Amino acid sequence: MINLLSLDEKKKIRSDYHLRVFSVCLPIFAVILFVATISLIPAYFFAQSSNANILKESQSAEAVSKKIQTAEMKKLVLEANKKILSLVESPNKSGAWDIFNEILTARLPGITITNYEYRKAIPGVKKGDGAVTSIILQGVAKRREIVQDFSESLRQNKNFVSVDLPISSLVSEANFSYNIKIVVKETK
Repeated sequence: MINLLSLDEKKKIRSDYHLRVFSVCLPIFAVILFVATISLIPAYFFAQSSNANILKESQSAEAVSKKIQTAEMKKLVLEANKKILSLVESPNKSGAWDIFNEILTARLPGITITNYEYRKAIPGVKKGDGAVTSIILQGVAKRREIVQDFSESLRQNKNFVSVDLPISSLVSEANFSYNIKIVVKETK
């Protein structure tokens, strides 16, 4: 039957058919687009609120970290000031610098000092570790005899009350670690 129609009418039928298909498909696509947009709105608001929460948390974390950093810096400055004050003595007393110089001049070849601990006497304390100024030397020596000679040369120094070398520091023959405790004579 379609073959009996003229060419112009066939074109018109085809264009009407395409128009009907388009008029049916367009609302379907519009409904799909509308549903998709509506379903994305909650996700959008959730992302915005999450972003705002993350920004608030990062700002509070930055503020806390700045407070912690300033507190740590204050602590480091106070510790450095204490160490400096322990090294600076009044002019009539022998300072920590003088004591360390005496120890270094008494040091023999083969003795390596790896660590030291300077404990300054606390005024008013009569007994215990706080009553005297003491130095604990830690290090490594090549031979046992060198450490014994080093401790003996420290004992001969008039500024040291006592020099203690534990027997446990003399266990091995060569390349061993030692600890020497020196009690400093207090001068007034």
